[in-house]
Amino acid sequence: THAVDATVDVEAASLVAWLAGQGAAPVVIAASVRRYGLGMLDGVRLGFTDACLGPGGAVFALAAAEASPDTFDDGVVTGSVVARLDAAGTVTAMARIAGEDGGPVDAKAEGVAWVGAGLDPDVWVVIDRDDPAVPSELWRVRLSDA
Repeated sequence: THAVDATVDVEAASLVAWLAGQGAAPVVIAASVRRYGLGMLDGVRLGFTDACLGPGGAVFALAAAEASPDTFDDGVVTGSVVARLDAAGTVTAMARIAGEDGGPVDAKAEGVAWVGAGLDPDVWVVIDRDDPAVPSELWRVRLSDA
């Protein structure tokens, strides 16, 4: 089988009840399944790591290029990107996460929260070095290129 990046809609109230242990698992709305092709970064397939809702129904998604055999084992990370998806789920922009010097960062971005306003918002991004001896880092990323 091949890995697929996808989203699916569920009814929010039933999801919250289920997470609180107060109801059955929510029903997946099959017609709402959206598949995404994020491409490659440095020869490694990009895969979703997180997403958050932004202004106007846009979704800001993180994806990392990690050469891993499965979703459990860590692999070599060649970098991460922030992608903007429109309300229909189309990737409208994508930018590689760079360091303060503008150079590529070979770390996995695994958490995102929108904090900006206007056309060039910022997002908070959690960078995970996949090393238990190194704490995760919280970066504020400007999305003027995404």
